[in-house]
Amino acid sequence: MEQFIINWGYWAVVLGCFFEGETVLVLAGLLAHKGYMKLEWVILAACFGGVCGDQLWFLLGRFAGERLVSKIHRLRKMSDRLTRFTKNHGTWFAFGFRFLYGIRSVAPVFLGVSKYPIPKFVVLNLLGAIVWSVVVACLGWFLGASVERLLGRAAHAEEAILAAAVVALSIWIGLRRRRAKEVADAGNVA
Repeated sequence: MEQFIINWGYWAVVLGCFFEGETVLVLAGLLAHKGYMKLEWVILAACFGGVCGDQLWFLLGRFAGERLVSKIHRLRKMSDRLTRFTKNHGTWFAFGFRFLYGIRSVAPVFLGVSKYPIPKFVVLNLLGAIVWSVVVACLGWFLGASVERLLGRAAHAEEAILAAAVVALSIWIGLRRRRAKEVADAGNVA
């Protein structure tokens, strides 16, 4: 298992961050603290995966977004509100959408649909990805440091607590996303 993580771990971070990333990145930060990965490479892989994924979704939104939005009911419900929000707060939205749970995956599509300038999105996407990957990877690293400090040198107990922390963090992120979706759906009904 260690060799698999050492050989393929960074590619797993790239792929995980291409699609969503928080759970993968926190776990990679934990693994970096344990010495299985290097934190700076985890951050670089997360940034690369996040930028590439969000750039692809932005371009899909830009060139095929109107058709895509019209075919997917959930996107159609969010379209007018997010497009209006994008036009009013585009710069901050383009920079910080990664931190907005529940809309991270569709935000670049709506930025593309709203005809947000491509060069500006590229720059803000890169800057946002850098900040996001540093913050979330370091969160995982510090979580690992806290667990180690609490447990001292009890390696077996540390691994169990570390696994429980990852599971708890994953559940917490899932519940936040679900709550954000419920709030968004409630706002669409009103």
